[in-house]
Amino acid sequence: MSPGTTYEGDATHYDAADGNGACSFRPSDDMMIVAMNETDYETAGACGASVLVRAANGRSVTVRVTNVCPLPCAPGQLDLSKQAFAELADPMLGRIPVTWSLLSPDTADTISIRYKGGSSQW
Repeated sequence: MSPGTTYEGDATHYDAADGNGACSFRPSDDMMIVAMNETDYETAGACGASVLVRAANGRSVTVRVTNVCPLPCAPGQLDLSKQAFAELADPMLGRIPVTWSLLSPDTADTISIRYKGGSSQW
């Protein structure tokens, strides 16, 4: 993914439960999250990235990458949390065309590293 580039694909939704996923972030109350397709996920390189998603109806939502969407998710496809999808369209639609782009998040937060359980010293 490259900042300033607009990508096209479909958005679907899933039950993101507590917001934890393949990126190994801690559970969160912030459910504006997305599972990125394997191609754009870039072997976890997209973890934590902020993505602006726009629907054809003009509505948009900013989400954070916390998970990977395995096949059959196609390149460009986003699997949004149900809460994030509802910001764009009625979840009963199930799938909508979207465009999306990578954002640089504004944050003054301290960055931390979390080691996943079972990690070795290497």
